[in-house]
Amino acid sequence: RTPSKTEAQMMLSMAAMWNFKPAAGACCELHEVVGELEALTRRLAGAECSDNNFEPVMQCSTCGVMLNADDAREQRCCYCEADLATVRQTVSPKCDDRGVKRMAL
Repeated sequence: RTPSKTEAQMMLSMAAMWNFKPAAGACCELHEVVGELEALTRRLAGAECSDNNFEPVMQCSTCGVMLNADDAREQRCCYCEADLATVRQTVSPKCDDRGVKRMAL
């Protein structure tokens, strides 16, 4: 499992790159971003199912991020930049015997 701290950091880092209208009456930037994430989550939850798949082949043991084949070829974690040649790599318990986890986006 990817640690919740890593998940939160990734979500906030990604949302920091978005240009959105500031919410009226927001108490702070953090909760403004959280409101934007909640709105996006509601839109995605209501979307039609999709067969787009992210196929992780390993998990970085440094930060817990799931990595795809491109990351594995680069030998560097796309999130924490750990050298994959020197860190222990695991596959998710939800992956099949090839290390592939289907995830609709």
